Amino acid sequence: MRPTKFWSAGAAVLAATLAAGVLLVNGPHTGKAEAATPSWQSGVYVGGCNTTAINQFKSWRGGNIGRGMVFLGTSWSAIQNPTSAASCFRSLNIPVTFSVPMLPASGANIATGATGAYDAYWKTLGKNLVSSGQSNADLRIGWEMNGTWFNWSARSNPTAWKNYWVHIVKAMRTATGQHFTFTWSPGGGVAYAIENAYPGDAYVDNIGLSVYDQWYGSSTASAATRWAIIKSGSHGLDWQASFGAAHNKKLAYPEWALATKSSFSGHGNGDNSYFIQQFYNFLKTHNVAYETYFDTDHSPNVHRLNSGTSTSSNFPKAGAMYRSLFNGTGSVPVTSSSSKSATATPTATKTSASPTKTASATPTATKTSATPNPTTAPSTAKDVLLYSTAVNRGSSRLLNGATITGGAAVFITPSATASKVSFYLDDTSAAKPAIRVETDGPYDFAGTSYGNARLYSFSGLAKGKHTITAVITLRAGGTKKVTATFTR
Repeated sequence: MRPTKFWSAGAAVLAATLAAGVLLVNGPHTGKAEAATPSWQSGVYVGGCNTTAINQFKSWRGGNIGRGMVFLGTSWSAIQNPTSAASCFRSLNIPVTFSVPMLPASGANIATGATGAYDAYWKTLGKNLVSSGQSNADLRIGWEMNGTWFNWSARSNPTAWKNYWVHIVKAMRTATGQHFTFTWSPGGGVAYAIENAYPGDAYVDNIGLSVYDQWYGSSTASAATRWAIIKSGSHGLDWQASFGAAHNKKLAYPEWALATKSSFSGHGNGDNSYFIQQFYNFLKTHNVAYETYFDTDHSPNVHRLNSGTSTSSNFPKAGAMYRSLFNGTGSVPVTSSSSKSATATPTATKTSASPTKTASATPTATKTSATPNPTTAPSTAKDVLLYSTAVNRGSSRLLNGATITGGAAVFITPSATASKVSFYLDDTSAAKPAIRVETDGPYDFAGTSYGNARLYSFSGLAKGKHTITAVITLRAGGTKKVTATFTR
């Protein structure tokens, strides 16, 4: 569900503007929530085709389920044979979006796919969908390709990625009787030029986006500030709407959800009815094909709106707002644009937001102690490893010679344009696989979220001397290696 690089540094500008009293969302709302039966297909993901859970959600919401969503497994066999889920959704008479891995877990790669070597697998998938009664299926292939957490990431070779996509679509369209649609679906807020991996209008029907109500910025920011980042931050909702309009495509939201305050390492926005209201307002005013609420919990992240046919105790206000808007009753007052989100409860648990992704570093949302190094350095210093105990990288110091006892952000700013920065822990020769590879700035050792650095939990290291090495690959050619030694 959730990437490692979220909204860009523009988030800070938005937050500052909001703090000055300028609202960048749809403006303040008062009175009753405007409600109408959604003109798009409004659906739900419940963890698969679970008929009991789908019917409970339908009963709780008080409105029909317009679409389902399901993930296929990460083997060629699972990718080719969606028969069980396809038959289940057919029995419910619900249109369905299949989120299909672009590659199996191992033994395949994007470059080979771009040659057409895997076309036979996709032809089989197309035939099996048609034979299972899903000739009108929507295919969300290789979702969140703008991140680095799936093995089908487009970052290293966007040209090969889009060529592989074209092969997939052409192969599936050979199935007799098919009327498939294809949703090209990045992750929301990821600061990467995913436009470079757009396959072309002839091979895409919808522009999708994953949207979750969480932010790694200030835990005390208002609901309006948080929404403005989601909407207007890097590769957010506004970007998606503009890109969709430019290509004459409808918008889609195969994954969207609330998140408890303990979710995403303490960065969920909690029982936030303002998010529900504003997202609904956005849907109403744009050309939307469908949305499916992610109504399942992916430990430790909690998103479920309902508990059986009752509203979840985690989201009493937001759940009531959702029911009001998405079944057309309009009985719940709109949350004021000035409402505050309470401070998040931090957790050091590694999280991921999509059912198959894994975290690549041990993040922590809590500012923790580090023994200051006498040598301070501005965060704009070039070609040196810096650290800060603040997610905004403020009051940064040289990592070399420092003593760190808790969580800290480690980062580097290359003096020349870089194509990537690879980070290594206790591996000065860079002989082992990198602990992290960043393909765009800011270049953070533990990753970036909404433009802020994620803090790495150094308390997990053995006491004593350690090193972090950054290998900067320059776009003009060549590499530069920087190593800093610190004490835990």
